[in-house]
Amino acid sequence: MSYEVVQPIDTDDGAERNAEAPSPIVEIQKIPGLPKGFFNAAACKLNDDPSSPTLLLGRYIDSNAEPNDSIVDVSSLDVATLINNTAVSFKEVWRPEEGRAGDLLEDPRFVELPDGRIFTGFTRLAQHEGKYLWFPAVSISSPEALFRGEFPQTHIITGLGSGDQTTPIGEGRNRFHVLEGKNTMPLKSNLAMFRHEADSHRFIVFSAQENGEAQALQYLEIPKAEIPFWGWTRMGLTMPPLWRSEREALLFIHGYNVTEEKYKYHVGTSRLIVDKSGRYRIDNVSQEPLLAPESFKDMFPGEQVERHPEIREALYLCGGIPIYDAYGNLKFIDLYPSIGDTYTVKATVSVPEITASWARREAYGQAQPTAA
Repeated sequence: MSYEVVQPIDTDDGAERNAEAPSPIVEIQKIPGLPKGFFNAAACKLNDDPSSPTLLLGRYIDSNAEPNDSIVDVSSLDVATLINNTAVSFKEVWRPEEGRAGDLLEDPRFVELPDGRIFTGFTRLAQHEGKYLWFPAVSISSPEALFRGEFPQTHIITGLGSGDQTTPIGEGRNRFHVLEGKNTMPLKSNLAMFRHEADSHRFIVFSAQENGEAQALQYLEIPKAEIPFWGWTRMGLTMPPLWRSEREALLFIHGYNVTEEKYKYHVGTSRLIVDKSGRYRIDNVSQEPLLAPESFKDMFPGEQVERHPEIREALYLCGGIPIYDAYGNLKFIDLYPSIGDTYTVKATVSVPEITASWARREAYGQAQPTAA
């Protein structure tokens, strides 16, 4: 897969732009006991007690495994249990049945439902004519089941109905005539969105039932004027939004540029809102990245952190845990970014520092078209 290499709009020196801006990053820590090769992990608490264990469900590639000669790495899904930021257990819960010939399942993201169950979005890779195609996939489970190693049935979303129509999941070869996409991110209840593979700065919001039926609801586009220099080539979704009110959420997004045929990733922030008609909008995109590969350069001295240094400088985020004050205000977030497709670390960020500069405008012009 190739993309046109375009130069960012803003080419000023980032150090000068950021010289006086306070950093929202409170602390970045290693996670003792977490193995090398565990990355792109969703996060949730085992129960409602803030002191309860944290569960991470992520991809795992044994550190002795050789990198593949393609952009796709075959991995299992494993659950790590953290207590006081230390991994106390680590177990495999899913692996491809047919190795490289089978479907792959990766990059989970969690949203807790009102009944305590977990709505999970995945990227599912399916082989077709000698190459992988990406599709969104969803499942419903519980933290307790994942802790026990019980992996839920997943539904691959291969077509999206429109209007009052729904399209059930595809099977076999029927799946290959529909939309490709990745970064499946639950929003709330039965709503999710993903990045359509044909789009660089636009997502599709869809409803997803427990049986896998899905309906497209809306295209959600990052306004061109807000696209930052660090995501000019393409932007995508990370962990699910954290709602600060019924209409406003903090949304982390990732972006990359391609220079000299090499991908360089960053993670930034934005505001996700729901307007009065129930449609979603994105604004207040951070013009500086929150996290960059350089943010972690001193954490693993002397190690080869990048799994594919010839292809990319990888940085990704699928999960985080919100921290509220005594009044229920969202104050901090423990993020679990992965670097180099090799390590997962914890980065604590301050929400007030992130949102302090947000403009509260709510004039958005004409409604965006409904997805067909």
